[in-house]
Amino acid sequence: MPTVKNSHPHSQESETVVLASCLLSEDGSIYDEVSQVVQPSDFYVARNSTIFSTMGQIVGKGLELSDITLLEQLRSDGNEKEIGGISTIYTIQEACETATHAKYAANIVKEKSKLRQTIRHCRLLIEKQRKGRKKPTLLRLG
Repeated sequence: MPTVKNSHPHSQESETVVLASCLLSEDGSIYDEVSQVVQPSDFYVARNSTIFSTMGQIVGKGLELSDITLLEQLRSDGNEKEIGGISTIYTIQEACETATHAKYAANIVKEKSKLRQTIRHCRLLIEKQRKGRKKPTLLRLG
């Protein structure tokens, strides 16, 4: 019998492409483009959210966005170990060689984020409904 994973909608590949694409443009232009679509909170993988947020800090300061500036900012924020250090950054950089699909990947990340929000809202409504009832309601069919 096949097993079904109970995971929330996400695309780790798309998240990685967004981050890798941002690192391809040292002037931050790709970050500027994709940050119009996604925010750090849209990332499912916590370290990806941290990395994207840190990229925003770097671009916001007008600094060059590179593996070194990213590592240094993560280090100064105390997040280097959380994300896995320079090896994680190098792995992300290897994910793509061109930023052609950056916006497409960002749209996928956003779509998955919206799906997770919808699921979360539905669960909250179900919980609220269950707490408000004293007796279960029978549903009669036909």
